[in-house]
Amino acid sequence: MPVWTESQKRAIETQNRSLLVGAGAGSGKTTVLTERILRRLVGGGSVDRLLVVTFTKSAAADMKEKLYAALSRAIAARPNDRHLRSQLYRLSGARICTIHSFCYELIRRNFASLGLSPKVRVADSAECAILSKRCITETLEHFYETGGDDFFALLGNFDSEKSDEPFVKLLLSCYDRIRAYPDYLGFLDQVAAGLEDERDRAAQDGVFATAAGRIVRQESARILERTLEKARALLDFVSTVAVSERNIAPIEALADGLETLSGALEQGYDAFRDALGGFAPPRLYTLQMDVDAAELLKKGKTEIVDSVRKLQKDCYALPEADAAADFAATARLFRPLVGVLRDYDARFSAAKRERRLVDFSDLEHLTARLLAERHEEGYVRTPLCRKLQDAFDEICIDEYQDVNRLQDLIFSSVSKADNRFMVGDVKQSIYRFRNAEPEIFESYRRAYDGGVAGETVFLRENFRCNRCITEFVNAVLTPVYTPENTGSDYASEALIFAKPGPDDRLPVQAALCVLDEEEKQADGVAAGEPGEGDVCAKGFYTVGPQGQIPAGLYYLEGSNEKLSHYYVFDGDDGRYSLDDSVQYFGNYFVDLDEGDLIVFDPGDEATMYPAPSTSTNPTAPYTNGCYRVGIDIPAGSYTITAATVGEGETDEDSAAFVMKNLDFDDDSIVDTKYVIPGGEQTVTVSNGQYLELFAATATPVAQG
Repeated sequence: MPVWTESQKRAIETQNRSLLVGAGAGSGKTTVLTERILRRLVGGGSVDRLLVVTFTKSAAADMKEKLYAALSRAIAARPNDRHLRSQLYRLSGARICTIHSFCYELIRRNFASLGLSPKVRVADSAECAILSKRCITETLEHFYETGGDDFFALLGNFDSEKSDEPFVKLLLSCYDRIRAYPDYLGFLDQVAAGLEDERDRAAQDGVFATAAGRIVRQESARILERTLEKARALLDFVSTVAVSERNIAPIEALADGLETLSGALEQGYDAFRDALGGFAPPRLYTLQMDVDAAELLKKGKTEIVDSVRKLQKDCYALPEADAAADFAATARLFRPLVGVLRDYDARFSAAKRERRLVDFSDLEHLTARLLAERHEEGYVRTPLCRKLQDAFDEICIDEYQDVNRLQDLIFSSVSKADNRFMVGDVKQSIYRFRNAEPEIFESYRRAYDGGVAGETVFLRENFRCNRCITEFVNAVLTPVYTPENTGSDYASEALIFAKPGPDDRLPVQAALCVLDEEEKQADGVAAGEPGEGDVCAKGFYTVGPQGQIPAGLYYLEGSNEKLSHYYVFDGDDGRYSLDDSVQYFGNYFVDLDEGDLIVFDPGDEATMYPAPSTSTNPTAPYTNGCYRVGIDIPAGSYTITAATVGEGETDEDSAAFVMKNLDFDDDSIVDTKYVIPGGEQTVTVSNGQYLELFAATATPVAQG
């Protein structure tokens, strides 16, 4: 018998009211949902009267498997319970499915009322892409012939001389996004009317009178308040370390300048813009101050000034008259955009209807039509919807943080006020590209927090991760998910370590990686595993008995034409700090200690492996890379020549470094020779040293 936490018990046992369950990763949400359903069935409920919606087919199949196992265990304990046996038999046909499976089933049973063929089917992505391309081409050809000046002005903002592809991408992206709204064409009209209202307010009352302007003004005030707090903290700091009043005066002037900006913001857009343009940060006076204190002072001032300059650049680049004109231009150009989208929608819908096809978005829209009718006061349930409501005792929806407005309309329509069970976690929302709106989950949270419309439960206990992982996650997310940033307070729902077993303090190393869009698309640095013969490819590796590779000297293969990199992070104190970072051509060596983390990023396909104790057998002249003197190359004198084009070409001078070890610091470097293109230098090396060649070659000097 599982031991449930108090929050899990609430999520399992609460009945006769709708429930919103916030469930972080590793909190046992699937187990809780399974137990909740099982208890309903054991209590006499029927699986036929349940609707359980997941976002993927695999999740639906997994839920059925878990329920099958749970029912089997219950039957083993109650072998004569015929009701439970019947539930097990009926489980295969239960409505435990994706939202699109639910929609398709409902549409097929009601095709006539929708004006659809009984042979309607879901189109695959290839069919939709072909139809979409044909229809958008027809739409644009139509507007090329009939479009007015506003259309061609709109086109000019996105069109290039060679192709209208940028405009096509804009249209299809807009269409995809608006389809997440129940009345998407009406939504377009609302946006157009809203833009025209913004245009009029900007012209009559100024930019700050618009909705967008109010947001900009609020954000400006917030930035100024934050920078002023920094300035005051800096003033407190310099007051404690100052040698004379001259050290303090510039920071006082900086704080005064920020207060002047705050006053100008109250006067209006142009007044604030002029004040930003006149903001002149004073020069610091740091003579006779402690070096570290002076550096902190400079850093603090730079952060403040950068915040002000960024505000000026991002939000106040234009005078108010020009900004108001932009509102007018946007409103004027949005109307032809609406016209183009309406035309494309009509053509695309007709093409699908002609072929008896629906896409996934159509499934949702058609289902919404079956369930809800739009009236002036909002959406009203249809007779079919009210009948369907009575068919379900409970509706459970997983991953509610990833629903869009249309899906929420479907779920809220088919549910009653007291029988909806929603599970989600806004921090795990991954379907923005499918128009998911985590804000919907948060809106239910706000509505249920009072305990009137429903109830909110948070499963905070984490049963999956070691304590240091939960602490790391809490440390990262607490300053991010704040009421100011996101509207939610992560501190009130932070993870609680609950992993069973005695090994809660096993050493675990965590790394936070932030990738830009290009890196996401590329074969970015991934967690590596040594392959055959202890060969490591591109990736990151922890060093030591608990890591992936042992400590020792490693040989890093690289490219003669592309720069390679490696980064070594020291983890002796339980945290990682950058200890070494080297970029190189050719091959290299690195000495790794236990507890280190190395990120190996070769410029070409290459490998890293323990350095052989014998020679790597290079032949003279030696090219880019690092060499052990006395092992890889003999001691003696070498002529250093700049590399030819295509062999480690670089804008910098070629160079040769003679090192005592691989620390690559002033104590390690014995000699350095720089070689300009066309020049030569001579270097002498001794046994036990290292010779690094950067965009250079080394030829033994003839003895004699």
